[in-house]
Amino acid sequence: MRPAVYRTEPDRATAPPVVLVQGLAVSKYLRPAAHALAASGAACELLELPGFGRAENPPKPLDIPGFAAVVADYLRGRDEEVVLAGHSSGTQIAALAATAPGLPVSRVVLGSPTVDPGSRSIGRMFLNWVKDGRHESPVMTRVQVGEWLRAGPRRILTLTRSMLEHHLEDMAVPHPVTVVRGSLDPLCTDEWAASLGKLVTVHGRAHAFPYQDPHAFADAILGA
Repeated sequence: MRPAVYRTEPDRATAPPVVLVQGLAVSKYLRPAAHALAASGAACELLELPGFGRAENPPKPLDIPGFAAVVADYLRGRDEEVVLAGHSSGTQIAALAATAPGLPVSRVVLGSPTVDPGSRSIGRMFLNWVKDGRHESPVMTRVQVGEWLRAGPRRILTLTRSMLEHHLEDMAVPHPVTVVRGSLDPLCTDEWAASLGKLVTVHGRAHAFPYQDPHAFADAILGA
């Protein structure tokens, strides 16, 4: 089972390539960040996971370990090291994938990581998601509707339940970890984010900060 890939290429490569893992059933909102990475000299491969976007459908809905296995298989055997980044639920998938031995990963970047201990029920996570929506772009929501419909409720619910069961703080990632958080994000507290790795704060932004400030995410991914 392979992901679909949205690729961006720099005019001249001056930074390591980046593999970017999508959020909960949606990936198009991360395309501006992929282009910002290319503008900063890094090739980017934005992964659309099985069952989502343009990727093929798996025989059954996948959970965090299932998606992590897909990402690890995608990375295995490459000659060049990559920065492995994820956003939202993609942070859990990227972190778990990065624990697989022998992968060519130099660093791991967690953007708006999930799920904060204060949101570890479907009810609390939904309420914080509603609060977050007050700070998000309505244009982004319109972009995501088609992706949510394509994914369907069964795949989304399977992944959501798995997100609540798999805790980032329990994953022993064998690579340097950078955490990027919007200062207005109610889904991810500053204290918990800082416990996961080196914290970079994007001020005045909420959970989906890569859509509104893609260059801030690109800079954090590249360590700028």
